Amino acid sequence: MVCLSNGATRTTRDFLQRTGLTPYVEQVLSVADVRSWKPPARVYHYALEKTDCVAEQAALVAVHAFDYHGAHRVGLTTGWSSRLEGYYAEIFAPADIVGADLVEVAQGLLDLPA
Repeated sequence: MVCLSNGATRTTRDFLQRTGLTPYVEQVLSVADVRSWKPPARVYHYALEKTDCVAEQAALVAVHAFDYHGAHRVGLTTGWSSRLEGYYAEIFAPADIVGADLVEVAQGLLDLPA
C-alpha cells in the first residue's frame, strides 16, 4: 500500500506514525515531486512509475471525488469513501466501488473479480 498525497511527504509520514498506520504503508509519495496537484494524469502516472505498477494492476482509494476521478481517467480501479463529501457531482465518472467509509471501500475492492 502506498500513500499519494497532495501534502508534503513528511506531513503524511507524521500522520501515519501518529495513527499507527506506518507498518501498513510501504511508500509515501507527494505531488510536490511532480509539481502538480491532483487530479492531472501526470500525478497518477508518476505514482505508477514509482511503484513499478501498471494502471490495470492498481487501485486508488480516496475521500475526494476529484482524486478518484483523476485516477479513473488513467485506468486505475477506483474506490471512493463518501464519509467526507457525502456525494459526488455528476461531472465525475462513478467510482468502481463506493462505500460509507474506507473499510467498506476496501472490502468492496477485495470482492471485485480478479
